[in-house]
Amino acid sequence: MTAIVGTINKHGVAIAADSAASIGIGGKYMTGVKKIFPLCNVPNRKAVLAVYGNLELIGTPWELIANEFRHKTLQKTFDTLGELVDAFFSFLKSRDYFSTSDEQKANLIFTVRHFFDMLIEKANNSETDINDVIYAWRLFIWKPKLIGLSEKHGKIAVNIAEEEIKKGCERLRETGANIRYSDEEMMEIVKANLYKNTLPFQTGLIFAGYGEKDMFPRIYAYDTGCVINNTLGKRVNTLVNISKAQPAAICPFAKAEDARTIINGYASNIFGIAKESITKTDKALINSIAQLAEKENNPELARKIREIDIEPYTKRTILVAKNKMETDFTKPMINSMANLEINDLKNLAESMVTVVAMRCKASQQPDVVDTPVNTVVLTKEDAIGL
Repeated sequence: MTAIVGTINKHGVAIAADSAASIGIGGKYMTGVKKIFPLCNVPNRKAVLAVYGNLELIGTPWELIANEFRHKTLQKTFDTLGELVDAFFSFLKSRDYFSTSDEQKANLIFTVRHFFDMLIEKANNSETDINDVIYAWRLFIWKPKLIGLSEKHGKIAVNIAEEEIKKGCERLRETGANIRYSDEEMMEIVKANLYKNTLPFQTGLIFAGYGEKDMFPRIYAYDTGCVINNTLGKRVNTLVNISKAQPAAICPFAKAEDARTIINGYASNIFGIAKESITKTDKALINSIAQLAEKENNPELARKIREIDIEPYTKRTILVAKNKMETDFTKPMINSMANLEINDLKNLAESMVTVVAMRCKASQQPDVVDTPVNTVVLTKEDAIGL
């Protein structure tokens, strides 16, 4: 697993990443892993690529790909970071994603096998309803496709991996779990996830820095999907263009919920807990009021009181609380970053990743985030840490 945080204002951008990487789905990991790579470091043009998730593209390390791109584009001009990002994706396409057609097909089959490995792991967990897990993946049938891919690509992927999907369904049923979905339905679910979803074991790409005419730094982040028929699917994760209207931002990526706990001042599940507590309290209050009506010999009023739908009021209460936290805590924190010096941006990004790493260690979470933290700082004039 990875923790990456970007801190950015008009003065520059800092990207901090931990140094642990997961190996497969068995809980093993390695340390000392580099996840931030230079894309260009020439006068007035500084940019890096940070990677989370899978550190390879069909067997080729992203570090080698970034190095190749940097050498190929030394003499080229990119007015904006956006132009550089477009050039990077075009470069991947021009090199056939550093893979042969057979390797791309083999990677699709591996992806399907890994997908079923995840389902089987859940099915073997007695505390998990596997049908709820499958339903969550099924929702992608109705979601938008990834940029670059279409249903045609989904059909191509299923044709390539059809035998592996059938084997996966058989393996899943061998767990003894009561699967409510037919093999035909599972085929549609897998197809949708291959061309509409960025699966957990694929790659997130974070581009940060400046084009030659960019006055302020930018962060562009994408989640990538499968390579199908020599086309890479991707989805926009984060776009930050620093301007007078948006003078600063904190951008957590992998392990984002843990990092947002620091930014927002509360854990990501706090409002779910609050909703449950408020609902129980409101139901008890309504029941007490209804009992008072019954004591006054007014059963009809008591019935109407018990039929009150408290859901809209609960949602409104939660929304008010969220807005209050946003106004009183999160926005002031972000706004205070606008005038931070570069070294302070660096320290903030490093500290957030370190806190996430320590929290993972203390709670013995299966997702490993480890120190030391690697940090790169970019300004219009300088690149520190490359």
